Amino acid sequence: MLELSDALGAMDVKVGDRLLTLRGVTGTQRDNWEARMLRFVTDDEGNTHPVVDKKDVKAALIQPSLFDGDQLAYPTIEACGALPTAAVDALYDAVRELSGMADDSEEVLGND
Repeated sequence: MLELSDALGAMDVKVGDRLLTLRGVTGTQRDNWEARMLRFVTDDEGNTHPVVDKKDVKAALIQPSLFDGDQLAYPTIEACGALPTAAVDALYDAVRELSGMADDSEEVLGND
């Protein structure tokens, strides 16, 4: 039997001199993260095509998941993205694991 507590985890993480809590994302948060990256562009012939916009893709998943007590640790995606690259990479991998996100979701988003 799968229980919700098994699917969404949390862990304490030290970011700089702050002790924060990283939580798994909900289904709605994941859907919003994926939708945020999808853009539609129109070519010179008037045809519309979907493209993946990877700007701040990792920070966009981390930001709603990282807490300082009961408050979001970083108020914006940009503030979260300003963390050192190594921290962003480690937090991104951890939130995906906590959320039970499969590696194949990266392929859907064009990261294969």
